[in-house]
Amino acid sequence: MYSDIFPDTRIKQGDAAMNLWSLEGGYNNYLATSPTGTATGFGASLLIIDDLIKNSLEAFNELVLDKHWDWFTNTMLSRLEEGGKIIIIMTRWASKDLAGRALEHFSEEGKRVRHINLKALKDDGKMLCDEVLSRRSYDSKIRAMGAEIAAANYQQEPIDAKGKLYETLKVYEGELPQFKEIRNYTDTADEGSDFLCSIN
Repeated sequence: MYSDIFPDTRIKQGDAAMNLWSLEGGYNNYLATSPTGTATGFGASLLIIDDLIKNSLEAFNELVLDKHWDWFTNTMLSRLEEGGKIIIIMTRWASKDLAGRALEHFSEEGKRVRHINLKALKDDGKMLCDEVLSRRSYDSKIRAMGAEIAAANYQQEPIDAKGKLYETLKVYEGELPQFKEIRNYTDTADEGSDFLCSIN
């Protein structure tokens, strides 16, 4: 089928491994790797990163999220050539996942960032594509998997951001006698679905 659509595009003979191949008549090549794999010796004009997080267990693991960011910044960014593009495709499991960190980092640097967020259930109450997922199936899956997991999978709402009582926390650091006294007041009258930790 591919050759019917692209009759003049062929994979180069002798350069057709599953994770590394090139096209005939050009310098284009493709390398598939992973956070535990290697990209040594390769430059890239286009980086495509697809679904690094497998499930909610990884999304809740800060060490895994940090390793993804380290791999991206320390290994993959050094491969990106001048004028290169980065495409990150992923379910938004956590606020500090690779997509979240990249959006924040590159926006702060003033780089051009385009964020495409396709929700299964659109804001107007209609489904994104009824042929792929109907409203009836969507509602059934939400009942089975739970609201937070469904929100991440279908609505691109990070689990750690869903139902949070506080969006940001102010942290004060210092020791006596810098402060005259240290006090802690926690108002637990509000109701939220997150866990609240108040440390003094």
